[in-house]
Amino acid sequence: MQFCMHYAFETEARARMMLENVTRWLRPGGMFIATIPNSEILLGDLYALPEETEPPFVTGNEYYRVTFAERPSEMPTYGFKYSFWLLDAVDNVPEYVVHWDAFEKCGAMRERC
Repeated sequence: MQFCMHYAFETEARARMMLENVTRWLRPGGMFIATIPNSEILLGDLYALPEETEPPFVTGNEYYRVTFAERPSEMPTYGFKYSFWLLDAVDNVPEYVVHWDAFEKCGAMRERC
């Protein structure tokens, strides 16, 4: 799954369903490989903006841009949306932050994420 898994992290139910589908269709001995935006970098850039910055909160450069509508003091595990823009490729598509510890918990234990 190349740069698409994070769309499932809008809710816990969607994340669980995505991982259940992977589990169901992965052949025995198969490997699941996924690429997602690094949440530590995304959130690090968001919280590195000056305190007085007003929303929307925008990071990036001339090639890409990440826009957050809010900067919460307590980060939700699911549903923390941002918009992603990539020069000549992606036009402000809504995406969701994937917290790696939540993903590992879902994938490894297949219990409540």
